[in-house]
Amino acid sequence: MIRNKTILKKIFFILIPVSITIIFIPGFTNSPVADDWIVIQRNMNLTFPDILKLFTSTNFGWYRPIFELFIYLCSLCFNFQAIDYHVVILILYLFVLFLVGKISFLLTEESGIGFLSAFIFGILSIHSEPVLWISAANEILTAIFLLSSIYFYLVLRINSKKNFTYLFSLLFMVAALSTKETSAFFPLMIPLIEYFIINEKNKNFTLHKLIPVIPFLLIQIIYLVIRITAGFPYEISFHSLKVVYVLLYYLLVIVFSLPDNYGYLSSVNLWLTEPLFPIIIILLSIVALSGYIWLFIKYSFKKHFTNHNNFIKLSICWMLLSVLPILSMVSGRTAFLASIGYSWIFSLFIFSIIKSIRNHSKKIKLVFATISAGLILINISVVQYRCHYWRLAGWTVKNVIHQLNDIVINIPRGEEIYIFGLPDHLNRAYTFRNAVSTINKIYYPDHKIKVWLDTELNKISKKNYLNKNSFIYQNGNLIKQE
Repeated sequence: MIRNKTILKKIFFILIPVSITIIFIPGFTNSPVADDWIVIQRNMNLTFPDILKLFTSTNFGWYRPIFELFIYLCSLCFNFQAIDYHVVILILYLFVLFLVGKISFLLTEESGIGFLSAFIFGILSIHSEPVLWISAANEILTAIFLLSSIYFYLVLRINSKKNFTYLFSLLFMVAALSTKETSAFFPLMIPLIEYFIINEKNKNFTLHKLIPVIPFLLIQIIYLVIRITAGFPYEISFHSLKVVYVLLYYLLVIVFSLPDNYGYLSSVNLWLTEPLFPIIIILLSIVALSGYIWLFIKYSFKKHFTNHNNFIKLSICWMLLSVLPILSMVSGRTAFLASIGYSWIFSLFIFSIIKSIRNHSKKIKLVFATISAGLILINISVVQYRCHYWRLAGWTVKNVIHQLNDIVINIPRGEEIYIFGLPDHLNRAYTFRNAVSTINKIYYPDHKIKVWLDTELNKISKKNYLNKNSFIYQNGNLIKQE
């Protein structure tokens, strides 16, 4: 029996990363898109003083030196070959899965919960943007640092292994704060870990054992004071209706697998023209989750789920706290950290059902298997839907560059080229947003390319900007305007 369990664990350990890789690879292309161009270009050929400056000042209004350094190191090997960045980012994503599973195992001492949380996290459709967009990879790096910080802290407090583990925990937290501002919630998790987890394991808990928490909170306070004083590139505002909308967005995209491009206020036209897919996804998600809830209430509420009350409470706290820094924005990528807490909760939910029905009839097991397969297929379908548009965004950029290569041959150096209607995004797969100036510098330094994206056309009169080198983008082609 023990041997069979060991073999099964090894199978899952291989099967999970392989299946996740297969799911996301269709979204890979070899062309950077949107902000990728400027992010890669500005971090190429950094000198040592440049690297020091990354850590001592904000860059374009953000303080993310670790992410900028990551792009710099990748650019040394990959230049603008996006496929190589995607491979590295996918490997890092798989490492996040490992950490999600490892920490849930440490907190519950149940390997089944560990494997389930890793798999559930891995297939969440909301992760398409962080995995497939190079510019959003800071979400994945941030998760690695935060989860590593928790891991080393748990090793220190549960297993009493000191050996620099406390220092590692602090350093990883600082690395997370230096990767993306949304990690600012994390130091508050440390006292919660002490309260819900360490206090439970060490019955002789006393206040002096909270001393390790103090440096985390001090670093958080110092960071927040400095970061808020430095300012942000855009105004951050909160009001009740917006907060309700943001929370509803994250609920729909994380729990009910709504494709993230349907969650924006500007997506009204998309709902009017293509309403069927998201409606089917939400309805099927509701049916599947209702089936799980029925099984849960009927068979397992008092048997297994409540055995890990503190793990549930800690996971809920993670979800709630991780949402606080993003209450002023909606974006697929910003849901990444909150989805970790959701994966922990949902894995325990599923695990308790599995444990409860294993001695019941085959009919009940078949119902559970059908619901599970359905929910997996729902998420995979949405991931493939998003992969299609991210792949299309890459192909679109590559196609336009290919056409421009032929166009500039016949245009004298120094002349301006006007292009109208390049897509800002393709169903929120960002395409030419913040990309053209960098593409101009890299490929066409002898010409001046001026672009009006499709989102800007209603603000201008094309007649006022037409010249002899004017082109309009229609159906994938750059058409010369006479």
